[in-house]
Amino acid sequence: MKKYQNTFIAMLNLLKVKHTTVFSNNFFNEHPHKFNLYGLSMMLSDYRVRNAATRIKNIEVELQKHESWQEKTQLRATPTILVNGYKLPENYKIEDLRYVSEFNIDIKYSLP
Repeated sequence: MKKYQNTFIAMLNLLKVKHTTVFSNNFFNEHPHKFNLYGLSMMLSDYRVRNAATRIKNIEVELQKHESWQEKTQLRATPTILVNGYKLPENYKIEDLRYVSEFNIDIKYSLP
């Protein structure tokens, strides 16, 4: 990867958008949502590149709700295996649950 190369600059180059690498790199590095698609979409919009993600209404509200949920649950990765609402300890595998008969395991396929 070239010096100052990141996802945003790669997209600008791919789309043949005129930019200065140093400014675009600083713009990317200082952006609060630089590591998600919405952030990339917002940055591209600032360079007048039309895209679909910035048309989603209330995205900031949804991002804040998601960040609050992450903070509350301390869940940071997918998949995260929960057993009766508790995170499965890292030293166990889901296959190990078949040996634990004294628990009444409530299986849910989605989180609230």
